[in-house]
Amino acid sequence: METPMSTIRDTLINLRPLEIPRPQSVRKQGAKYGVEIKTTAPRRTPLSQAYWYDCVKEANSEVPSKISVGYLSATSSRTSHTKAVHWDQLRGSDFLILTSICRFPEYNPEASTSNIKREDCAAEYSMEYSMSSEGISITDRQNVCNVFAVITETLKKHGSVLLPVCPTGVIYDLLEVISAQLDQHDISVDVPVYLISPVANNSLAYSNICAEWLSEKKQAMVYVPEEPFSHIQTTKNGRLHVYNSISGDFCRQMRTPCVLFTGHPSLRIGDAVHFLEMWGNDSRNAIIITDPDYPLNEVYGPFENLPIRAYFYPIETRLDYSQLNPSIIPDLAPKLLILAEEYSQNSHRSDFVIMHQPHSSFSYGRLLTISSSSNPKKVHLHPEMLRTIELHGFGQTNDFGISSVRGYLSVYDNLLKLFVMFFTVFLFQVEMFSGKAFIKLNDLHAEIRIENNGERTKITCSSKEIRQSIADLISECLKKI
Repeated sequence: METPMSTIRDTLINLRPLEIPRPQSVRKQGAKYGVEIKTTAPRRTPLSQAYWYDCVKEANSEVPSKISVGYLSATSSRTSHTKAVHWDQLRGSDFLILTSICRFPEYNPEASTSNIKREDCAAEYSMEYSMSSEGISITDRQNVCNVFAVITETLKKHGSVLLPVCPTGVIYDLLEVISAQLDQHDISVDVPVYLISPVANNSLAYSNICAEWLSEKKQAMVYVPEEPFSHIQTTKNGRLHVYNSISGDFCRQMRTPCVLFTGHPSLRIGDAVHFLEMWGNDSRNAIIITDPDYPLNEVYGPFENLPIRAYFYPIETRLDYSQLNPSIIPDLAPKLLILAEEYSQNSHRSDFVIMHQPHSSFSYGRLLTISSSSNPKKVHLHPEMLRTIELHGFGQTNDFGISSVRGYLSVYDNLLKLFVMFFTVFLFQVEMFSGKAFIKLNDLHAEIRIENNGERTKITCSSKEIRQSIADLISECLKKI
């Protein structure tokens, strides 16, 4: 059914005002440790393993009020290469967002990797996964296989060890210890340790120059000068070899047995899949998963029939419930704790639940609305708005004046501005010629032409944003018809 041109004309004439917002530019700003990021948005201060947000809300120019938001993600209070957490600025926050808690709270990560005894290796193998018709099962979760005991024992059997890891984070600690452990267990210096990743060289380089994020001990080594990590010396000694990919030099220089760090711990992407398939048919080899976010029983399914020995040793340093409930959360004392639903309810273990009150929980894909005691907001008026304001006395003494305002409210970077309707256009006249409708918008330098009884519309305008807004508006009108 064809749409009469008169209907289209009447619809365009009665169209609501066309409001076209001003396009906003995107700004990029770097972040430095402990340095406040000053923008018109909430001011952010990156801390060690945490963020602190200072949301300034002013009810008026005389009585400013602040809302502080703390954010803890994958935070650790244990000693490692990272700088200790700065708790001071997180205390008394209005809102504290808590994420990435320890996935294995029953596992004690305090077991030292520096006190490995050779006679303990056999007992540690009780963590080895047995292959059965039901899949992969853990025969003894309590006796977690120590990663370095497995490495040394495998190398002595002339097998190779595959460790699927990410190129940052715990890899620094593993490389820090592995060379000393191999020397302690009389592993020949000719046995190489490989690190393969497109960002491996950059990752190791930045770990040595970004001292502000490191522990005080490692910071002191930077100013000696001395490398804060030992992987530079390990590379010079010929033990550690770093490659960007498995092609090229690595193919010609690779030798076994060896220890190989590469990605990805999910065993679905990365070079780890290639080496698992290549070494999987030899029971002398071993694969060790150390990332707690990728349990072996969840990622090892496609490879469960391979003879290679598979181990799961989660190096979990994130905050757990035994640290949060009795000490950390009460000490920080946030006015409202925001956390995932999984952290606030557990039907199996009551000690694996965050007990702090009040708290608000969220779930994936759902919008979380949090009420704030600071409701008024300051809105900046454009100077042109002052011309339209007509104050009327209020109260018995008329000490205060009030006026209604109408304009375009811009909310960008937490800054509210009220503008006049710069781009308001009323369509009063539609010209008809040879069955075609012509609408000229002189203020916007645009022209609309409707042909073939409304089946074809052509919009001419030099501005892409205005042209798109007009097209959306016409589409809305046609839907109503």
